Amino acid sequence: MQLGNVFAGRMDERKKWGYHLASSWQLFFDTGRKVGQITQNIKVEDVCKNDLIDEANAFDAAKVKADADGFELSADYKSVDVDAIKAAL
Repeated sequence: MQLGNVFAGRMDERKKWGYHLASSWQLFFDTGRKVGQITQNIKVEDVCKNDLIDEANAFDAAKVKADADGFELSADYKSVDVDAIKAAL
């Protein structure tokens, strides 16, 4: 869920699933370099592309939602307290 929250964030700026915000990725790379997790400078334009975003988003969103709404969760998944997990994030 935490990873989902990170990737689903700032949709008002991103507009489409999978779209990379260059400034966010550059901050990530620069921070990794600063703290020693990355040993070389990385330019966001060398590794993050938005070339295929339109194709990746060419799906029937209403059908995906209908399929998700109609999916029956197992008892184990139904017992998970999603609100408690969200509150802990």
